Amino acid sequence: MQIKVLALGNQIGKVYVWDLDLEDPTQSKPIILTHPKCYTPIRQISFTRDGNTMLAVSDNATIWRWDRVK
Repeated sequence: MQIKVLALGNQIGKVYVWDLDLEDPTQSKPIILTHPKCYTPIRQISFTRDGNTMLAVSDNATIWRWDRVK
């Protein structure tokens, strides 16, 4: 099963995730992922092969993990 999402990080440590597996992806609203200790720019985002876990790396060398809730 392939999960179609777009994830972008911003300058203040927030990650925006859009579900693109919709009939009309342009109507997708982002889910905003944050953590109170993540406040530096997100430089890289990666997903596991199964798409159930997302990792984000920030400027202060921290790695943030989010697991997909089914």
